[in-house]
Amino acid sequence: MIESHIRKISVRRMLLPFLCIIIVGLLFAFLPFSQIFHPTKLEEISAITLQYEQHEYYVNVTCDELHYTGYDYYLNDDKLGAYYYTFVDNTCYLVLLEIDDLTFFGNPRGNNRWLEPVLTDFAATGKLRKISEIPDELFASLATDLNWTTDGVLESCNTYYLDECSYDLDFYQHLRIIFCVLLGIFAFWIIILLVWIMHPHAYWGCLKLLRYGTIREQIARANSELSSDVSAQFGIATLTPNYYLVFGKYQFQIMPRRHIVWAYKLATMQKLLFFRLPIRYELHVLGRGSVLLESEQMSADDSTRILRYLKETQPDVIVGYTDTNRRHAWSLSLGRRKMKKNNSK
Repeated sequence: MIESHIRKISVRRMLLPFLCIIIVGLLFAFLPFSQIFHPTKLEEISAITLQYEQHEYYVNVTCDELHYTGYDYYLNDDKLGAYYYTFVDNTCYLVLLEIDDLTFFGNPRGNNRWLEPVLTDFAATGKLRKISEIPDELFASLATDLNWTTDGVLESCNTYYLDECSYDLDFYQHLRIIFCVLLGIFAFWIIILLVWIMHPHAYWGCLKLLRYGTIREQIARANSELSSDVSAQFGIATLTPNYYLVFGKYQFQIMPRRHIVWAYKLATMQKLLFFRLPIRYELHVLGRGSVLLESEQMSADDSTRILRYLKETQPDVIVGYTDTNRRHAWSLSLGRRKMKKNNSK
């Protein structure tokens, strides 16, 4: 009976990590990590149109000659990049270069006069974007400087441009690490649940029984009493002559009744933003050896009836929460633990 319940709750708990793995996997598939970390290398910048149409947005290209437009890219008043251009077959190709890449060309303060007017054999790696994403003010100002029209400038430019500022490799490296860590955590979670399914006695609620003896023997005795000698049952809690057991939807707990030191009900006020949620009641049972059981799925009525039952059948159990009860109960629980250690020496 106990083993089958542990297997059921382990299967129920497995749903969440499986869903999380699926979500992380979809994010891996949605984000172009392969393109980002291995951008396509182009021989000519004129090939960016074909690359974009093939949905390959991250490229590396070496431009023979780039000319500074005199305009920069700002984000929140911080200058992050500068617009350069090059002509191939009478078509203008724009490239937004990061300021950090231009420091190698004598730009310690990021002032415009320090930017190289012409860059030769410059290798740029970035993301392909539509030229319509560039602010119209840039083309209007460029047209004024050239004594031309804005439409004329746009017609001479390629539909796409290369943007180094949108190629944040560090961000995606950190994101990939986070995803890998999450996958490892969820996979480890599933492995633990599989262990509990194959070996129910390894369940964390059963491992607490090691403080009181052999797990297998105690579980066998509890199963025997559950099938033929149940003393009382209150909701998800069952009491046999020797054991206190909780069969929750997502948890299982067990403690020998003779080792129970303290039991009390805890009410917690819950609030989500401006909404007040129903009060959550928990039944806490402290045993010798500082073993604490917390039953979060217990109703208020069932918790009250269990406390009343323990008070009537086990007068030595401390019932109810007060500071005096807390200090006394923990001194008894820890004292028992120290005594066991001294006996083992």
